[in-house]
Amino acid sequence: MQAMAANPSLVRLLKRSVHIRPDKFMYRLLCLLKGLQCSSQYIAENNLGGLLKKNHEALINDIVNTQNWAIHEQQDAHELFGFIMERACSQDNDFSSKTYARKISNLFNFNLPHHRRVSVQNYYFFL
Repeated sequence: MQAMAANPSLVRLLKRSVHIRPDKFMYRLLCLLKGLQCSSQYIAENNLGGLLKKNHEALINDIVNTQNWAIHEQQDAHELFGFIMERACSQDNDFSSKTYARKISNLFNFNLPHHRRVSVQNYYFFL
């Protein structure tokens, strides 16, 4: 979650998805991501701790209720990230999943050397 919050382009993509089709799950996710961008002093001064905790619990419950994630099982963060991005993709009729995948690969390839970059076209070739 902290890595997602630290990526402003990703947060903008998620905001766009929520703007197109409002969804409680995505609102909660954005609330948490915005909270992770704030300092602990700011959160304490504005009494946001309870709100963030409530949103975090509700988000975890939503994820568990979809049966894509289990609390007491070892799962990778990329699985959760994939679930969130699929959810964001399904919110936005203007973007296909291929378009979202290309945009996200561009976000993550930005700091990589050319030979280590991920090509979305190659990924979709194997699907």
